[in-house]
Amino acid sequence: MTAAVTPAGQELLLDVRGLTTELALEAGPVRAVDDVSFALPPGGTLGVVVS
Repeated sequence: MTAAVTPAGQELLLDVRGLTTELALEAGPVRAVDDVSFALPPGGTLGVVVS
């Protein structure tokens, strides 16, 4: 895992650290996202792909 580097004083539109999400399914819980971190500066682009 690599750490995001943000120039000092730069504001972020979105800053997510250590996101973990589990889905409750009949067969039991499934971890969909495990310890994800990202930062989005103003004017940046974020894409989410689910397969």
